[in-house]
Amino acid sequence: MSNNIQFVKAEKYAGFVQLSIEGPSGSGKTYGAMLLAAGLTKKGIVAFGDSEHGRCRHYAPLIKDAEFHVFDITPPYTPEKYVQVIEAAEKAGYDVLILDSISHEWEGSGGSLEIHYNETMKSKSQNSYIAWGNVTPRHQAFIAKIVNSNLHIICSMRSKTAYDTSGQEGGKMKVKEVGQEVIQRQGVKYEFITRFEIDLETHKATAPKDMTHIFSKRKDPFLLSVDDGKALREYADEGAVRGITKDQGKEIFEICIQHGIFKNTEADMEKLKAIGAKDLTHNNAFELLVWLQENRESGTQVDFKKLSDRIKSLLEVKNE
Repeated sequence: MSNNIQFVKAEKYAGFVQLSIEGPSGSGKTYGAMLLAAGLTKKGIVAFGDSEHGRCRHYAPLIKDAEFHVFDITPPYTPEKYVQVIEAAEKAGYDVLILDSISHEWEGSGGSLEIHYNETMKSKSQNSYIAWGNVTPRHQAFIAKIVNSNLHIICSMRSKTAYDTSGQEGGKMKVKEVGQEVIQRQGVKYEFITRFEIDLETHKATAPKDMTHIFSKRKDPFLLSVDDGKALREYADEGAVRGITKDQGKEIFEICIQHGIFKNTEADMEKLKAIGAKDLTHNNAFELLVWLQENRESGTQVDFKKLSDRIKSLLEVKNE
């Protein structure tokens, strides 16, 4: 097995960022997310998954740098519903998605906590620990979709004040405020590239975690802005382009065979590479797969010229 292990030079890849904006209700999470997204998008259009009762509609007219296309996420707030929203945004070709808020996936109606309660109650043992075995994989699939998505994702999370009651003072329990606690599963905040915490009174942000090093250099709290989104976009675009994976190449080839474009031969594989498939980015390879799949499902015939033109158009997008 060790013969298959290869170490390569560590380098930053161009790709997508996953951001969280955390704060109490009314702190400005929605507006801040929209400002960041307006600077982050290259297309001028942002997808918005809204479980906050249309709050984004109040702010959209105030932001001139981008247009917002909203989908109302309604109960039940299952992990699978959020995954479907992400997949729909990917398929529609958006490059930025806001999920406002993913706290509903955790404690909202039909969310993970309610699923866990129902699983516990319907089991013979009513063992809540065992019930997590049916819930955790579903929740983790949602988090994995955020982390591995083919677009930038900004997630808002509600927070509440956390207290420590373990201390004693004068023989009485001492209550100490120890910061903000997000309403989501413990540890989820570590999944994001950059985290913003928003103050309720000033609406200003700090970045307790910032792998981009854009915001961690700032000494004072700041208001989120469109320019911050642009800085994040520059960061995301920096670095080596992650090329098409072997699995993607194999999947593209197999669908081409099913379309009758190729036969299963080495020469056909070389022909596919010759028209530029090997030069596609990870993201554009995904777009090609979606396009091929849609044509297959609709019964539309795809010939070699159509395939070649599609790949060339994706390469042009990559090189812009």
